[in-house]
Amino acid sequence: MPRTMTPSVMAATLSRHVRATLLVDIALDTGHIRLNSSDRNLTISGYTYYGVAHLGSVSALDDTAQLQASSIQMALSGIPTAYLDACLDQDYQGRAATVSLAFFSDAYELVDDPVTLFTGRVDQMTATIGKAATITITATNELARWETPNIRRYTDGDQRAEYAEDTGLQFVAQTTEK
Repeated sequence: MPRTMTPSVMAATLSRHVRATLLVDIALDTGHIRLNSSDRNLTISGYTYYGVAHLGSVSALDDTAQLQASSIQMALSGIPTAYLDACLDQDYQGRAATVSLAFFSDAYELVDDPVTLFTGRVDQMTATIGKAATITITATNELARWETPNIRRYTDGDQRAEYAEDTGLQFVAQTTEK
């Protein structure tokens, strides 16, 4: 998906009848969760984005000239509590998340490729339980990984924890003493 608006998308935003729709794509091990902010299911590039209309929300996107980590929150409410366990049992942390903006005609025909607004990784998933559940997903952009320390050491124990049969660092401790 392009990151900037094409001339056809810019022309569509200036027309009298255009429908702007947010697209959310979260990649999990069991498959993708694809949602859109309209009241109907939409097929884009062969993928179905399920319409959640007023059942979902996306926080404001930080647009800054500074090179810094930012995050976005996506909430999906009205989920039956029976589906809550299936959502929270997923291995979600670090999975890809994308938020895009697509423009449609009155007949819900796609004007051009969606514009990517945010790409990042899922950081947290929390649930609020009532009569129906609300799942809130927080995703951070790729710059957040720069702030995470890499806690790896050049020791035999650390290397064998990752690669059990690798003996390439077995004499490192002895070389520091010599």
